[in-house]
Amino acid sequence: MTNRFRSLLVGGLAAVLATGFWGADATRHAQAGEKSLGELLSQIQTSATVAERMQAAESIAEYGSTAVPQLLPLLDHSDPRVQEYACLALVRLGPEAGAAVPALIPRVAQRDCTYRHYAIFALQQIGPRAAPAVPALIGVLTEDRADWRQAAAEALGGIGPAAVPALIETLRRPDPAARRAACLALQRLGEHATAAIPTLVEAASDSDEPLRDEIFLTLVGLGDQVVEPLMRLLDSPEAGLRRRAAMALGRLGRRAQQAEAALGQRTQDTDASVRFWAVHSLSAIGANSAATGQYLQQAARDSDPNVRWQAVTSLGVVAPELAKKTATDLRDDPNPAVRKQAQAVAKALD
Repeated sequence: MTNRFRSLLVGGLAAVLATGFWGADATRHAQAGEKSLGELLSQIQTSATVAERMQAAESIAEYGSTAVPQLLPLLDHSDPRVQEYACLALVRLGPEAGAAVPALIPRVAQRDCTYRHYAIFALQQIGPRAAPAVPALIGVLTEDRADWRQAAAEALGGIGPAAVPALIETLRRPDPAARRAACLALQRLGEHATAAIPTLVEAASDSDEPLRDEIFLTLVGLGDQVVEPLMRLLDSPEAGLRRRAAMALGRLGRRAQQAEAALGQRTQDTDASVRFWAVHSLSAIGANSAATGQYLQQAARDSDPNVRWQAVTSLGVVAPELAKKTATDLRDDPNPAVRKQAQAVAKALD
């Protein structure tokens, strides 16, 4: 990537993200009608300054979909700068640039295309009408550069539910980087991607640690339907899966209240990190039953000081009366951090 293009990418791409970036004056004085579409297209091709070309790209967007047929030939212009600004105009048009999708798809696969980033971003902005570009974008997820993978993942997320089947298939591939990028796209889709839950749960036991983290982050964003699968993972024979499942349930907050009993049992797990996150998540989901109070009181006598620290903290949230007694019991705890936290909880409750 040339320094000039890198500069344009950082400045120009940020510019088109926000309507009116070119300033209030540009927004007021560059409205459609002050210059014809033909004049604006000429300005993209002949203006000597970046600001004038950017202003033209912004103003062309005011003409909507009628500008697309005249922008498409500029994607093959002999001057790379003209190509870039024509594509920026398509980015700015967003969904109204749907007719440009067939012309943008080859640019996605063309690694030496000077405006490839813009082409991918244009597809993201076009949204569901860019569904035919899904295979090309999935191909980018397999590339070795993280910035291209992220751009493609964001575009797939922008396209919407039509991208989910291909993303599920990508999760089944052996390439960890492509699978992590697929997770990023699914995170963007949120609850529109619930069809991916079984595949994500299946992939959660993968040996690639960064992939596991992305999978659980993805699951948290998929809504209430992930609670039961996460509860099943709490019974996994592997401590790493149990720990991540407990953490994820806490991230779901009150939507995961049905997991109260399952988390309570994990406060007695053989692994200290699982016990810690189970204790933490019980307060995060708002669990306040008598059984939870007992589990947390037991956790306050745990052999691990981190678990004891979290137990008195969680009790302060869900069972203040029990927390007072527990805080008193921990005043002489051998760990200074636990003693300090018990004092802080007692003071806050008083």
